[in-house]
Amino acid sequence: MLDLDERNRVIGVKRTDGRDALEMIRDERQRQAANGFSEEHDDSLTTGLLAQLGACYAVGSVHLTQALDATGSSYWPSDWNYGLLEGPTRLRQLVIAGAFIVAEIERLQRARPAELVADHKIGLDEIQI
Repeated sequence: MLDLDERNRVIGVKRTDGRDALEMIRDERQRQAANGFSEEHDDSLTTGLLAQLGACYAVGSVHLTQALDATGSSYWPSDWNYGLLEGPTRLRQLVIAGAFIVAEIERLQRARPAELVADHKIGLDEIQI
């Protein structure tokens, strides 16, 4: 969570359309949900795909999409066109990345281990999803 000074700094940075960074990410998340990345869809993605997509967009595609994870798989889904990363401006890539990261955070918040954390049986740091 951003402290008050950091939040005010982020909110104070406006684009020419008047939206701050957090508004842009919220709007992108809503656009993603309207295009199939609903809560139900996201909840089915338990392998970290949303975070991986966010990471690819955050670094600007080229490097991470070619990198392999520990299992030897590319972070970018094999059935997705690499051109999706090349079209957006750098600012747009970062907004998309932020929205995918938000989606992963929300997915984790809805995940089944919530009851275990509430009972103090395990901590959030120990959850493996």
